Amino acid sequence: MKHWNRGTVSLAVEQSQIELYNSTSDKIKKLIKDKDVALTTDGWTSLATASYVTATAHWISDDWEMHNNVLRTKELKVSHTAENVGECIQEILDVFDLQRGSVIAITTDNATNYVNVVERHLQTVNIPCVAHTINLAVRKGLGVRAIEIPVSRLKVAASHFSKSPGDRHLLEQKQQLLGLKTEKLINDCPTRWNSTYEMICRASEQQAAVSAVIFEKKLSRMELTTSEWSLMEKVSIVYEICTVIGWTNAKLSYIFF
Repeated sequence: MKHWNRGTVSLAVEQSQIELYNSTSDKIKKLIKDKDVALTTDGWTSLATASYVTATAHWISDDWEMHNNVLRTKELKVSHTAENVGECIQEILDVFDLQRGSVIAITTDNATNYVNVVERHLQTVNIPCVAHTINLAVRKGLGVRAIEIPVSRLKVAASHFSKSPGDRHLLEQKQQLLGLKTEKLINDCPTRWNSTYEMICRASEQQAAVSAVIFEKKLSRMELTTSEWSLMEKVSIVYEICTVIGWTNAKLSYIFF
């Protein structure tokens, strides 16, 4: 009888993962053989501050079905220069027997190093990411002073209520009193433009309760005027349209390629 301990369990799990990866890779190799493939790729950093590059393949089968598979997420222990990232992606392509001529286009964000990876090192067509391009446009719009000021106040408010248990409880009381959902405010993330949309929408939904707490606690640095609240409602409508456009265009770009 085999005796299990932490070491043997870890070894068994690791072995199982390797076998699963190898079998899945073999299946993908067969699926993409002799196919024209489009890639999406980007770099990211884990919570443990390790840097990775991920490459995802997109192709259309003989039955005209769209397929999307992550080929590999590979750790990159050197700087993310175009040359280093290019070598990393090339290694991934080699593992899956993908020739450069089979990769008809690669979608990246607008970062110079990734654009250079595609155009100079991999020598194929670069397709700018629709969602990232919209993100840049939205961020530019947020820089307009009339919008920037109320948005910054909403950020301060969201941060304040997340850090102040007393005022968060008071907000919940106001929500219940006004017949609103007892929901927390949302703060935005600079790299996720739709999080700003979510922050504005949530704050607008909770405007009465938020304004009541700000007035009662004299939190003037978070106070929005009536016209600013009205402007935030208009901005949220524009964001909603951009969200739909970004998602739809992203899906259409996959289908096209």
